[in-house]
Amino acid sequence: MNLNKATYFTTAFRFALIGAVASSGIVSGPSAAASPAKASSCSATFAGRIAYTTGAIHICDGATGADVNTGASGVNPKFSPDSSLIVYQNNNVSVMSSVAPFAHWVVTAPGFTPSFDPTVDGTGLTQLTHDGGHQPSWSANGTQIAYNAPVGGSQQVFLVNADGTNPHQALTSASVVDTVWRPSPKILFGLLQANRDYDLYSYDPTNQASLTRLTTIRGNDDEPSWSPDGARISYTSGSGGIWIMNADGTGLQGPVIANGRQGSWGN
Repeated sequence: MNLNKATYFTTAFRFALIGAVASSGIVSGPSAAASPAKASSCSATFAGRIAYTTGAIHICDGATGADVNTGASGVNPKFSPDSSLIVYQNNNVSVMSSVAPFAHWVVTAPGFTPSFDPTVDGTGLTQLTHDGGHQPSWSANGTQIAYNAPVGGSQQVFLVNADGTNPHQALTSASVVDTVWRPSPKILFGLLQANRDYDLYSYDPTNQASLTRLTTIRGNDDEPSWSPDGARISYTSGSGGIWIMNADGTGLQGPVIANGRQGSWGN
């Protein structure tokens, strides 16, 4: 069953703080104890790995079908660009290694955190948004960030330069959720339909006519993630579980993970 979206906005945000860990001086805590999940939860039908949550953070290996419980509890797991780390949210925002023994670090204190951009050496955190921005996602070239912010009672897609300049609304639409961008030039998000369900859409911010509907299944299709090469998409389906499809919405396959949500596709 999908999370209530109002609850989701206040309890499940995503952002890239990977650079802040490298030189922050934060000492890793004890490694989390990992354990296998149910064999039926993960299917060996795709390339790479998908990190997802059942309340606990799991990693599904698409080549072998191995499904590992990392021992960390949280939501919104996201692979770093090189797939070596996973950022996730619990009472804090934390980062852990994506391989056993899954050493982890706390990156922020509890409480709502706007979108931030750490400099390359992890110093000088800069607040990028001042309008309730959340769910930020990098552009493929790292020069811009897409995020959601409220406008007139609905969530809209905004863009901002990585240095915090030129924030602007990228699209006027019904309410959106789960904005993701890198590595494709197209932004993915769930868009509210007239029947109150969310379906997945893609949008190229350089082409105003590019808004494309990707899913039509009854129920909420949301929580998308691009494959590392930008050719495929994983998402949480209204039919249950995590599914994958081609970038144009064809080649639907799933569920590749029967019990889980908030998948993040990495190498």
